[in-house]
Amino acid sequence: MIVLWLTVLGLAADPPSASAPGEGAYAMVVDVASRSKVPVAGTAEVTTRSLVRIDLVKGASGWEQRQRVCAVEIVSDTRAETVLPPAFVRALPIQRYPVQLSQDGGSWSYYADPGPNFVGFDPKVTGGSVPAKRDAPGVLDHEGDGYPGATVLLDVPVLGDIRIYVAQKSWSRYRGQVQPDGAIAGQVEVVETVQETLGASVSLFAASPTIEPVPARSRFRMEPVPAAETCATLAARWQGGFSID
Repeated sequence: MIVLWLTVLGLAADPPSASAPGEGAYAMVVDVASRSKVPVAGTAEVTTRSLVRIDLVKGASGWEQRQRVCAVEIVSDTRAETVLPPAFVRALPIQRYPVQLSQDGGSWSYYADPGPNFVGFDPKVTGGSVPAKRDAPGVLDHEGDGYPGATVLLDVPVLGDIRIYVAQKSWSRYRGQVQPDGAIAGQVEVVETVQETLGASVSLFAASPTIEPVPARSRFRMEPVPAAETCATLAARWQGGFSID
């Protein structure tokens, strides 16, 4: 029961007023809630919490956002612990995409559509579909560890660490508002999330999950940070909470 990713929903009461958003560096914390059903293992409630380092800039053609995932924590209501190895996180691509910031009365709204994100396979080879077998055309070694797709670790009581190899396509649209303190908080529409399990070090765990987003428990918040902040410095002091100290 491995569910990942960077799609969000949730929060944000209308602020009394907010200044125009500023260019610069931001740290974003994202909670993605989902319900994952896996044959044999059953259904699990999963929350994936991601720390993201962002540059928000305004150019001649409008606003653009550049982001890199710095760290990921996954929590579920099962006894098993899911871990994304550091190599998995480092291999995630940097995303760059346009955003819309517009004023409506005394508030500023935020909208971004990064487009589909592919992990563990080449969509140019598969036509965008997620491969279901480890030897299927287009399967890639995501982090260069010698295994197909992207490697996730599952720590199961008694059995210990189990490697699970996955391929995934995810697509989310971010919607939010600029807050009086300069932060941006809001919701994301999950357009698509598909995950296929390509194999596992223990065959019992080589089943693909059915993933259902849970918007009511998902949220994100972007907070301005000094330009000198990097993924390394942000991750070093992050305690896995829904804020940056």
